[in-house]
Order: sequence, then C-alpha cells, then structure tokens
Amino acid sequence: MNLTLVAFYGPKPRPLADLISAIQTELSSQLGDAFTPYALDQIHATLVGLEGYRTEAGILNSNLLAMVGAARPMDLEGLFHFLLKTPILPLNIRIGGFRRSEAYPFTSRGQHPYARSFVLHRREAVVIGWPSTKEKYPMSLDHLRRCCMAYNVLHKYHQGASAVDNDLFLVLGRLTRDCISPEECAAVEYSVRELLSFHQPLDVTFGAATLSVVAYEDRSLPTQLSRAYPLTGVLDKLEFLTGVYEQN
Repeated sequence: MNLTLVAFYGPKPRPLADLISAIQTELSSQLGDAFTPYALDQIHATLVGLEGYRTEAGILNSNLLAMVGAARPMDLEGLFHFLLKTPILPLNIRIGGFRRSEAYPFTSRGQHPYARSFVLHRREAVVIGWPSTKEKYPMSLDHLRRCCMAYNVLHKYHQGASAVDNDLFLVLGRLTRDCISPEECAAVEYSVRELLSFHQPLDVTFGAATLSVVAYEDRSLPTQLSRAYPLTGVLDKLEFLTGVYEQN
C-alpha cells in the first residue's frame, strides 16, 4: 500500500455532490460506455502525494527520489502538525461560474479558467477549481503545497523552481479513449464547460476538517480497497500509517 493526502474523500457537501452528479450524468449521456463514473465517495482532490519507501534511514519520498534524486526521509509527523495549525487553512475553493467572455486575474497552465474548468485529461474526466477570496484568486494552494517541502514531501507537479500548481483537481471517472474521437472529446469538453460556466459559482471549504490521509492500493482510491484517516486524528495512527510502506 501507499499513502496520499486528499480532501473531500467520502461524504461530500450536498452542493458539491449535486454538481458532481450533474456532470457525471452529462458525461454518461454523451459518452455512454466510454465513460465509467467513479462512486461519489471515492472522488477526491489531492493536496499532495505521500508515496514513498520504508528504509533504515526513514520513509523516503518517491517524488524526491524520482524527480530530484534526493533520498530524504519524510517528516510525516511534522507535516501533519503543520497542516493542523497552519493559518493558510482553511481555503475557499471556487468551482464553476467561469465565463469564457470574462477576464480573470489568473491563468491555469497559461489558459483561461473557463478552458481549464473541465478537461478530458488522458483517460480521466477532471473538474478543476481554484482558491478564491472576494473575487480575488490567491496562490494559496500552490503555497501550501510548497510548504510541504519543508517536510521532504515534494508535490508531483512541482518539478522545478518555476513550476506552479494552484489547481484543485477532482477526477470524476475514467475514459476509454480508444472509443472517443478527437471531435467527440472537444464537443464533450465544450458541453461540460458551458454547464459549469452557467452554474452558480460553487464555493467549498478546503481545510483540516476536509483532509484525510488515505492508505491505498489503487490510485483512484476505490473505497473497498482504501482506508481513510481524517487528518484531525491521524497523529494517533502514525505508527500504523508508517507501517504500510513497502520496504525498499
């Protein structure tokens, strides 16, 4: 097994659950069997992955090893203490309501937020939201992920000093891409972006109370193969959690 740190795993706030269900229904209507929706409880937003290997020197972070070549043990206890006390949390995350005709003071990977609000990414259908405060869009989620490096936990999209990831991803299901033409992909993306665009902006709270450490076998986190531990009580489970890592 391995570990990851996610938000909104399990039961969702009703407005978020309703929006997810509406988008999944639209995708199923347009794509049929080429789209396999995830169960509502397994849908989540990853803050940062905690994947690693147990060694005599400690638990080494997989991303640090793969991307930087650094064999540094993660300080999971320190990270969890930090997340429980940091003034960065809670964050307000805005999903939907981004009109393609309007200008916004930010981009996501160089693109307008309308274009990034929903994407068919490889074999996944992904909804994206961003931190929002009084119509401002701070880089607080990217900053929070960068803070994790103080505990030797490297976010997988921070592959260089200039890399930025202020996106909150929600993967809604899997795609059979061989069954979908490029034209169909473009039409589906347009349809769901329009649905989100004209939806009332959905603001959800991303904070310690919504975060869980999940021990998983399958990266999509199906509930029957995963065990979730709320961040608010995870320090009591630290010895067990560190024991799930594979010995290297």
